[in-house]
Amino acid sequence: MTVQQRLRGGSVEGSSRCARRALIVWVYAGTAGVDTAVGTTRLSAGQVMLIAAGLRYRIRGGEDAVVIPVELPGELAVAVSIRTAVAALPEQLRLRLLFEFAQNLGYLRPDVERTDFLRCLVAEIIAAQSDAVPVPVAPQPISAEATAVAGTVMADLSVNHSVAQLADIAGVSVRTLQRRFRAETTLSVSRWITRVRLNEAVALIARGRGLQFAAHATGYPGASELIRAYRAETGTTPVAALSGGGRASVGEIRLDDPGVPENETWLNINGGDIVVWLVTGRATVTTDRCTIGIVEGQGVVLPAGVAVHVAMEAGTLLLPLGFRYPDGNGSAGAARVPTVVDFSGFAPVELLRTAVSTHTHITVEGARHDDIFRSVPGVREEPPAGEGDRSGQQVCVRDDGVSRQRHSYVRRMNLARILLAQGRSPTETARTLRYSHAAAFTRAFFAEHGMTPKRYAQLTGARPGPVLADEPVVVPARSGPSVAPRSRGA
Repeated sequence: MTVQQRLRGGSVEGSSRCARRALIVWVYAGTAGVDTAVGTTRLSAGQVMLIAAGLRYRIRGGEDAVVIPVELPGELAVAVSIRTAVAALPEQLRLRLLFEFAQNLGYLRPDVERTDFLRCLVAEIIAAQSDAVPVPVAPQPISAEATAVAGTVMADLSVNHSVAQLADIAGVSVRTLQRRFRAETTLSVSRWITRVRLNEAVALIARGRGLQFAAHATGYPGASELIRAYRAETGTTPVAALSGGGRASVGEIRLDDPGVPENETWLNINGGDIVVWLVTGRATVTTDRCTIGIVEGQGVVLPAGVAVHVAMEAGTLLLPLGFRYPDGNGSAGAARVPTVVDFSGFAPVELLRTAVSTHTHITVEGARHDDIFRSVPGVREEPPAGEGDRSGQQVCVRDDGVSRQRHSYVRRMNLARILLAQGRSPTETARTLRYSHAAAFTRAFFAEHGMTPKRYAQLTGARPGPVLADEPVVVPARSGPSVAPRSRGA
């Protein structure tokens, strides 16, 4: 393509939500505003903002904005949000932070050393501030019992529930409820409730309500008790926390670039066709029947129902742009061989905006998950077996397709990763996938992934993108005896 191609334009906006984990909001291009309980923080291109787990926020950006949310691993939960935690990201760290965003989407094997870089980055963002004011927040629990308790508490913060009453609501013992909350939020039930109340009180005051009203609405007898509780938690008062809201200073980040490590995708069998884009570097796409090499600026349409693995050299970044599910007559997803796509006619910023809009809650107005298929000519075409495709790449076709048993096994492991990343426990996941018991599931998962289900959930700590998460969880039927898994990208 020699003519500049265009993707859907428009302002970007994320729905108001409570941060499940601490995250970094990065304005890659344009300008954006981040609304929190204490005001709106304006961010320019190249700036990042730290948001603590449990803090309610909303992101809005203009037609030229690209805003990227990078969710942090669970062990990096930031217990107290710094209202002015805004800093300028050095140019040399941009590719690495894009890699961290890619890690959130669930299609890459977790980088076990990524926490080291992110811990240093968070520390730099906080240290860059000269007038930081803390705001107490409460990370959201994820288990069904703890979530039920959280919903009961937040439905009416003026009601004082005892921990025993909340345990009865959840149908568990007090000890079990306390253990769930500490494991999922790092806080006791009582401390979590205190944080929720104080955060809501500040939000009410920011909207013009008086201290007395905010105190009564959040379960405190009066303004003095609210101020006392806030000071005990943060060392300051609600009024001080609100002073100068939204006028964040911008500090500098001094951090060496660790680079993007050699990485790879899981062996996936997707329910829909997926378009991926090689932002930079070189990669090798392998299916059960062919191998294709792609370079910077190219993309690939990965067909549905085919076992696919992508290996990337150090310094390489791959991002998914869009997906489509097979239609009623089977025309979509019918291709059995990946199709290479030339993205040289597109502005990288537009492609990046498309990736974010498709796979996060920060969307372009009117955007659809399959826009990329309508925007790129020829992506529905399937190259003839053994011949060069449209980009001139040689497709090496093999005749060693995945067996039915292996296909079923890989699909089951795909679903296991989805369920674990959505917060299901290993026991719940094993039951959903029809394993006889949790130990059998753990053994199978470890054999395929080199880690236990619990460790996988700790390392990822993120929901997969819509191409996986919105897909109905249909467990493949077992066929014959158990199949021993092949390791690392069969």
